[in-house]
Amino acid sequence: TLAQPRWVEIVPALHRAALEAKSRAATSSADLSPIDFVLADVHERRDLLLDVDVCFCYSTAFSASGPYLSQLSMTFGLGMHEGTRVMTVDKMLLSDGPWQFDEIGSIEAKNSEVG
Repeated sequence: TLAQPRWVEIVPALHRAALEAKSRAATSSADLSPIDFVLADVHERRDLLLDVDVCFCYSTAFSASGPYLSQLSMTFGLGMHEGTRVMTVDKMLLSDGPWQFDEIGSIEAKNSEVG
């Protein structure tokens, strides 16, 4: 069984937009999966990562060292349990601590938002 879906957003305007979209969707006839929307910084709230099984991270705005998400790698490496699957956009995770990230695959595609 996978953990409860959770959306963690650090940007207040994007968090509000997500809540508004959830509210609009709730009034439709769609059968929605329950999801928690949290306004937080995962670097400060690693507890939000403890039960994560699958993580999609739109990482174009995260700080990076070249092609690697060094700070996010540390946060995920210290906060997520072994076996968590992480998908990133634009940058990669780095195995530079007591954690190991194994690349399962990659897809090269143009991202119209970042070029």
